[in-house]
Amino acid sequence: SFFRKHYTCLTTMRVLSLLVPLLFVAFGLATDVKGVVNLDSVTFSKLVGTPNFHVFVKFDKQYPFGDKEDQFKEFAKRIGGLTTVDDVLLAQVGVQEYGDKLNDDLREKFGVKVEDFPVYKLFLKGSTEPINYKGEITADSLVRFLKSELKIYIGLPGCLEEYDKLAAGYLGLSKEEQSSRLQQAEGALAKLAKDGDKESAKFYIGMMKKVAEKGKDSVSQEKARLEKLVESKITDEKKKVMRTKLNILPSFTA
Repeated sequence: SFFRKHYTCLTTMRVLSLLVPLLFVAFGLATDVKGVVNLDSVTFSKLVGTPNFHVFVKFDKQYPFGDKEDQFKEFAKRIGGLTTVDDVLLAQVGVQEYGDKLNDDLREKFGVKVEDFPVYKLFLKGSTEPINYKGEITADSLVRFLKSELKIYIGLPGCLEEYDKLAAGYLGLSKEEQSSRLQQAEGALAKLAKDGDKESAKFYIGMMKKVAEKGKDSVSQEKARLEKLVESKITDEKKKVMRTKLNILPSFTA
């Protein structure tokens, strides 16, 4: 009858919903992310704290899914595609909440709360003391964090390579050298054709002027201001503009 067929279909769906996660566990498919090393309680200390690599670690449930995991995969794809960064490794620690509680000891060791998953920590070469990541879980934000902490060049949406070169080292220059860079930046503005590039260039120039007038702390102050705006109740379009400006700020180094 119709009801018997309907019941059989529902029963089959329930069985499959139980079997699919078990298949992922059996074959280890769910945690695999291209370009990311899976660590456990044994292998963690063999990689983290060594002098060869900076290691950016994600602590998460063993089989994560959803938008935050998609953002992590996009982030891993971007970092993996860089040819200029060969001393940075991405890793993840999958924590079992039940059963054997695999890697729960690592979670406890580094003070990670299950309700905060995913949690990101950067371990610099030779160090087992992490730098905690506290920003948004987006590919751009994660790249921005690595760019800022490791002082490496990674082009982000809104960044202009010519202006990034002018911003590099700007915070440590004399007033005369800063003035020279500012003139170069203003001169290059007229050569830009795209409206988006022009807006980015104007922000670089504005920050150069602000640093020259008020000092290098202007960059961290602007970062705090923009991050607060992103978390506020402004439109998605305005948030996109704020995030683009946040992408540019790590280009200003000493």
